[in-house]
Amino acid sequence: MRQGIQAKSRPSVRLNRVVGGHPASHTRKMSFVVVFEPEIPDRGESEPPLEIDWHKAYEAAKGLGEHGLCYVIDGRKFGYYPADVPTLLCDLLGLHYQLDLRGAQTVGLSGYTVLLAEISDNTVVFRDPIPPNDLVGSLGVAEVRQALRTAIRSLWAFLLSPDPRTG
Repeated sequence: MRQGIQAKSRPSVRLNRVVGGHPASHTRKMSFVVVFEPEIPDRGESEPPLEIDWHKAYEAAKGLGEHGLCYVIDGRKFGYYPADVPTLLCDLLGLHYQLDLRGAQTVGLSGYTVLLAEISDNTVVFRDPIPPNDLVGSLGVAEVRQALRTAIRSLWAFLLSPDPRTG
């Protein structure tokens, strides 16, 4: 079963473990959740450096296999084929960076557009990339940023921390 991490500002409702974001609550508020499939082991969180040595990241990822990355917006999943851990990290960092750019952006996974985003100072409006570009949801930039940061830190810790069972 997939598991995740909930933000500390939310009540402790555990539907399943999701890395980054909030499971849907009983209120009708949109949610943004980052999910890895299969789930990544919980090895805590660690902030990646500003300048990532991608060669070392790819070396550390050997043997970790591929994982799917999905953005779940109000219960709808948007993802692509599984990829290696450094590629997932790059995708998460890319969307996090796009939040600062504002304006119309494409949200990609492994180089393929999975969502369209219209980013203003406080809001991200997600749309389906397939015409007629139906509305997927509208969320606060802060909520999306928090979910992405949690997922980035969890993925970085998974990449660089040894498996506690093997040392």
